[in-house]
Amino acid sequence: MADKQIKAYLIDPELRRIELVDLDAKDPLVRVRELIGAKGLDHGLISDMLDTIWLYEFGLLDGKPICAFKLPTTHNPFAGKAVIIGTGERGEAKAPYVPIEMIRRDIEWLGTIVPAVDWIEQPNGLCAVVTYSRPKEAKR
Repeated sequence: MADKQIKAYLIDPELRRIELVDLDAKDPLVRVRELIGAKGLDHGLISDMLDTIWLYEFGLLDGKPICAFKLPTTHNPFAGKAVIIGTGERGEAKAPYVPIEMIRRDIEWLGTIVPAVDWIEQPNGLCAVVTYSRPKEAKR
């Protein structure tokens, strides 16, 4: 019997491409790590319907030039490849609620950036503020 697969979206800012990919429903992060090319992952909520974006945990923090993008539902950019996965009522992975066509329409490709992260203390904890510049040789 084949393992159950779920659909997810792979975002590649270097190629400026968003594609549908399959993940193992039992352990989707194994494939996410493979697709992104990183063991350490970070994630964040990108929709009210519990869609999450998964990416390399130090993509913005190491300050090295990296291809990036922004989504209209978030303030800070995302660096490197990313995978969007939906979340069910019991926390299980499922296909994203937001249609891939909407992501394709609304994404902002930033090209290569050099990120800088400042941490600001707020009453409910630390907040990351990301600024970025462009390498002199990079074109948008």
